Amino acid sequence: MNSWNSSRTTRNFEDCALNKLYATVRHRFVTPKGELSMVTQSNQYTSWVTEHSIKEKQDIDLLGECMTSPKCDVAAANHEVAANT
Repeated sequence: MNSWNSSRTTRNFEDCALNKLYATVRHRFVTPKGELSMVTQSNQYTSWVTEHSIKEKQDIDLLGECMTSPKCDVAAANHEVAANT
């Protein structure tokens, strides 16, 4: 497992054997208030997200508090979700 640290967030990532056809990596973002994770896959041409880090409504609040740049406007994001559900 590899790691990257900032003052508020630790990012861990590891190779996963979930899919033998594509390189698969799980990313974990550990913050003082919780953890977010996501999975990416790639081939020789491109990469894509197969599991998004925002899975529950409260995840956007965690992201908004710990994201460094650009800042997430949590109220606007919550308003947009409410308008589209």
